[in-house]
Amino acid sequence: MNHFKHWIPVILIAGIIFWFSSQPYQQQDVKPFMIDFINEEWIQAAFGWIAFDYAGYLVSVDHLGAASFIEFFIRKGAHFGIFFLLGFFTIRASLQTFLKNRPKTGLLTSFIFTFLYAVSDELHQHFTGDRTPLIHDVMIDSVGALTGILLYIIFTTTKK
Repeated sequence: MNHFKHWIPVILIAGIIFWFSSQPYQQQDVKPFMIDFINEEWIQAAFGWIAFDYAGYLVSVDHLGAASFIEFFIRKGAHFGIFFLLGFFTIRASLQTFLKNRPKTGLLTSFIFTFLYAVSDELHQHFTGDRTPLIHDVMIDSVGALTGILLYIIFTTTKK
């Protein structure tokens, strides 16, 4: 039971990811709330020069509008951030329980777990209304997880 406490954050974060993936886009749309708080002219002036393709969609202020442009970065930042936490707490739990003194094995197993969870998350979105599974999101999730894993290893090995 003592080892289980280390896995509680992993289970909670995985549950949060699953819950958000179960929601149709309309329930997560933050644009209506942002419109009152953003200065569209400032967004256009500051970020109007940015334009790139993401999964076959043009991302730019001109194409999406200021609110959708900002929302795009909020959503992708959320992907990175939540998987950063999943990676961080997965490596922590792994090294605190069954992989003590084996950081390389912990890194590999934690990354594989978080990568597979990212893939399953996108597959889950395929079955959720108005959601699109994207390999690009798996890549963002994986980079977030790997960043969390590596930072945990760096912080715990440099303090010894």
